[in-house]
Amino acid sequence: MCGAGGTVAVGTDTVKKTVGAVGAKVSGTTATISFKLNEPAVATLKLKGAKKKTVKTKRLKAGKRTIVVKKLKAGSYSGTLTLSDDFDNNTTKKKSF
Repeated sequence: MCGAGGTVAVGTDTVKKTVGAVGAKVSGTTATISFKLNEPAVATLKLKGAKKKTVKTKRLKAGKRTIVVKKLKAGSYSGTLTLSDDFDNNTTKKKSF
């Protein structure tokens, strides 16, 4: 018996848009990136700016989700949010703040 856990996707991907609108809010040295998932996915957020930072999440369920990034230096940032669904389809959204 195998001890590995995970999700097995059987069938076809019926959701055309993995993610809806992406928003960003900054408070001091913390940035909060919010988005709405239309299907479960793994999110990777890459920030470029005064400080480069990458945040990868576990598998997130559908619904409103947020990623909080702390200890950022002052300045403007460009964020790339990449979402990979259960069928390995990648969706990319960009947001500047």
